[in-house]
Amino acid sequence: MSTHIARRIKAGQWFWMNKTFIQHYASRIGFSAVGVYSFLASMTDEAQQCFPSQSYIARHLGCSRATVNRAIKVLAQSKLIFVEKTENRNHLYTLLEVQCNTNETDLLHKRNTLVQKCDTNKTYKQEINNDTVVSDSPMESKENLIASDIATALDDQYHREDYLAFARTYPESFLRRILSEVKRTPYHKIKKSRSALFKYLVHYYAHKNS
Repeated sequence: MSTHIARRIKAGQWFWMNKTFIQHYASRIGFSAVGVYSFLASMTDEAQQCFPSQSYIARHLGCSRATVNRAIKVLAQSKLIFVEKTENRNHLYTLLEVQCNTNETDLLHKRNTLVQKCDTNKTYKQEINNDTVVSDSPMESKENLIASDIATALDDQYHREDYLAFARTYPESFLRRILSEVKRTPYHKIKKSRSALFKYLVHYYAHKNS
């Protein structure tokens, strides 16, 4: 008896894509653009929008940021996505309607009707700036995003839990001001590391303000 278990179609664990995208666009835009589009589709909210950074996409697809950048340009030129900048200078991606005939979206098997559009992409709207790791928890998303942003900016993923503790304790504006100060500090003026300087300044300013 085979030990292989066929995938299960469980509500809330799937994202949907128009079949015409694969049938008519995949060969035109190339596999890297298909991969990036699939990743964006997996992250969109009900408005079919998301704003992950190119670095974040590249890290999860195992490719370079340049590859992601090229793929996004191809998708935009093919009018499959619309790209705009937000107030925070992040890129907001909107997946556009794929033009097709009715029969081109027919499902291959009646069992697939279990995957309903309303059951997919049960994700929380996630602000993911230039180098932030996403969180699936609605209560922790903002703190995780801040912590990941700090860890990446300081090139210190090892102490990410420390940054998460800071994000849970102090206002985001306070932490980002300190992060900006640390990043502006020349290397020759840093005794240990940027990470150590950041932690020192957090405690220093917190104590000073209190």
